[in-house]
Formats: sequence, C-alpha cells, structure tokens
Amino acid sequence: TDGLCDLATRRGEQVPLGAGTTDFPTLLAMLDEYGYRGYFTIRPHGADDPLAAAGNAVEYLRKM
Repeated sequence: TDGLCDLATRRGEQVPLGAGTTDFPTLLAMLDEYGYRGYFTIRPHGADDPLAAAGNAVEYLRKM
C-alpha cells in the first residue's frame, strides 16, 4: 500500500503503489539487509480494476 497526506483534510489517502510518498527502494533495501525472504501482499483498495492495479504494483516492485 502506498499513500499521500491530503493537507486540506489532514488525512491519509491510499494511492497506487509508486504514486505515494513511501520510499520503497529504501524499504526493500532494509528488508534485504535483514535477510527477509518472505512474501509481499498487494491490496489494491478502491481500484476500478483491482486485477490491473495489482499487476501494475507487481511490475513496479519487480523494477526495484
């Protein structure tokens, strides 16, 4: 899950993976440093096409 902070409403908002402020390269590097070899879960909340959103998220992570 990725997200942005909506300053007008002072609430977090979920966005497609890679479109938010989460620093995935650093996060994945830290997991690698600690030897994590488990699974990742992708949950495309609120997507009009959840299958396409999940596919885009997988592709984004594979490029890392």
